[in-house]
Amino acid sequence: MPTETARICRLHWGALLAAGLFLAACSRGSSPSPALRVVVDDQSLKPSVSSTAPGPVRFEVMNQGALEHELVVLRTDLPAAGLRMHADEDTVDEDASGQKVGEIEDIAPREQKSETFNLAAGHYVLFCNVLGHYHQGLAINFEVK
Repeated sequence: MPTETARICRLHWGALLAAGLFLAACSRGSSPSPALRVVVDDQSLKPSVSSTAPGPVRFEVMNQGALEHELVVLRTDLPAAGLRMHADEDTVDEDASGQKVGEIEDIAPREQKSETFNLAAGHYVLFCNVLGHYHQGLAINFEVK
């Protein structure tokens, strides 16, 4: 029959092993998405980086302008300055220009909004599609590689 000390020792090792396995399981896949900060004002849209790795990416958009803005994440082969326009010529035809991966809408002045989108490798354009804003320069090329 095992001694009391040996039994307690086995219990402690068993508890440590279980805790280690639990922590390892919890840490898998739970790392936060990389944050990509985007500052938008009434004349420009500026991401903190020009490229990122594929996978989930958290967009943190800060509106420093006086007008309401939005951020559209569009996967496309077109350059930022060459997106297809609707007949009114004041908004981008998102469907004709590429594949919309996500959108953060209604970002009021001095407001910050965040959302995570899963990005595959490829070329993207980040832009504001509020009436007239695309033509004011609120669009930029972005790479996922």
